[in-house]
Amino acid sequence: SKTVTARTVFKNPHFFRSCFIFLMDGIQALIVTTLEDLELLKDMNPFAIFLKMKPSDLRLGIPQALSYPTLEVLDLFSNCIQDSGATMLEPLALNTSLFSLSLKSNYFTGKGIESICEMLSVNTNLCRLNISSNHLGLQGAGAVGQFLVTNSSLGGIDIGCCKVGEAVMELLVPGLL
Repeated sequence: SKTVTARTVFKNPHFFRSCFIFLMDGIQALIVTTLEDLELLKDMNPFAIFLKMKPSDLRLGIPQALSYPTLEVLDLFSNCIQDSGATMLEPLALNTSLFSLSLKSNYFTGKGIESICEMLSVNTNLCRLNISSNHLGLQGAGAVGQFLVTNSSLGGIDIGCCKVGEAVMELLVPGLL
């Protein structure tokens, strides 16, 4: 099992204009804010990428990041993707190498979470999924519950701060057993 803990080590202004380098279990991970910097990564075979881009760049950045065959960790925390932007996550349906995905705080509702669960259904390597701080609702909880039943590799899911009530938990329980 891999521990994903990151801290900022330094900013390298000579190589990337706006790319921060992190260490994760001794492996370099990068926080990328521009498409130009993301393009420079393709020859580095990155293990982990944290995308923090404007929405117009995310539409190109997410498919590009997911095309890297060595990518195991993708963090899209707080990019305001919303349900309407869930289609930019469609490359998840083709990716089978992702180990950890964070979609925390992206203003998804049950509809968006349902779409994401469908896209992730082919990934049998995904071990961690963070969808915390989104509005799960009954629709999203049903989709997550079904996803948990069909995805045996998922070892951890974070649904904190999703306004999860008793009815929502009832939909999740079968997948947790």
